[in-house]
Amino acid sequence: MKVLYIDDDADTRYLMRELLADAGKEVLRIEWQDASGVEEALELNGTEPFDAVLVDNRLGGRPGVDQVGRLRDRWRCPVWVVSGVPTRALEEQAVAAGAEGLLSKDELLADGRSLSQAIVRIIVRMKEAHAGGS
Repeated sequence: MKVLYIDDDADTRYLMRELLADAGKEVLRIEWQDASGVEEALELNGTEPFDAVLVDNRLGGRPGVDQVGRLRDRWRCPVWVVSGVPTRALEEQAVAAGAEGLLSKDELLADGRSLSQAIVRIIVRMKEAHAGGS
């Protein structure tokens, strides 16, 4: 599974990579890439296929939730919005924008197991959606 994580905070990107490595990403067979913003992601990874994209909602000038359509159009894969302040209203906004849902950044950063469990949930939802669409 190839996952792209977009977050403008370099420390958070680093921590996500390290947590996933500590959790044994080889076992999950996850190829993790990250970018500091949507434009960088599109430039660096524009033609790269991904199985899922996680985008932080707080990306400076334009919220990640506002970028969901662009990301889905480019990669045609599930997009999840990540927020340090997840609310029901933001989740509804993310889903209305075309995201699969909202993930809590605090939960993802709690430890490697939390992050890997979130990735497993993403995989399960992808398989369920694919099975339902067949």
